[in-house]
Amino acid sequence: MKINCHHWNEFRHEKKNEAVKKIYPDGMHVAIAKGLSASKDLVCRTATLDEPEHGLTEKRVEGDGCTGVVGARRARGCEG
Repeated sequence: MKINCHHWNEFRHEKKNEAVKKIYPDGMHVAIAKGLSASKDLVCRTATLDEPEHGLTEKRVEGDGCTGVVGARRARGCEG
């Protein structure tokens, strides 16, 4: 049985910090999802803060077994 999972990221560091952008041009969430997708037991998808409903619409998360969160600076009120 496959596990559906979302990897959510604010996707701010990769856009604003050149050092981070160089390492993760598509975002940390994409790198994590690609790595975990190597497992035949996982179906990985990604979502970001700038997408409608922050990328986590009810329809998109229906049936998910887990959601991983990368970065929470904005959620904590930090700038950047």
